[in-house]
Amino acid sequence: VKFGDKIYLQVNSLDNHWLTGGQGSGNAGVTTRGGPDWSYEWTVRSVPGNGERSYLDPLNGNCLQEGNGIFLQVNNLDNRWLTGGRDVGNNGVYTRNHLDGGYEEGAEDAYVWTVTRTLSSF
Repeated sequence: VKFGDKIYLQVNSLDNHWLTGGQGSGNAGVTTRGGPDWSYEWTVRSVPGNGERSYLDPLNGNCLQEGNGIFLQVNNLDNRWLTGGRDVGNNGVYTRNHLDGGYEEGAEDAYVWTVTRTLSSF
């Protein structure tokens, strides 16, 4: 997988269940279900960019390495990235606008996902 690639994320416990984002109220919903369509496609980014899905990542074409921090931008809407560790208990996962000019822009760590092959890497 390379920066700038569009990927699909399938849950390992069920066949044909894919991560989808940009759903529901405020386009913030994230779930797994059968698919795929554009809402199941995620663009791998090294930086959030300018929010447009057409943004060319500065590391475009470079292979991801274990330990890289990545941003995952849903491909059905501009200005929506996967964010996690939210809400009470830090279990919430959403697609939100990281470049909102307010709270979300200051919460960058909640938008960065670490690439690893095994849980024992941490």
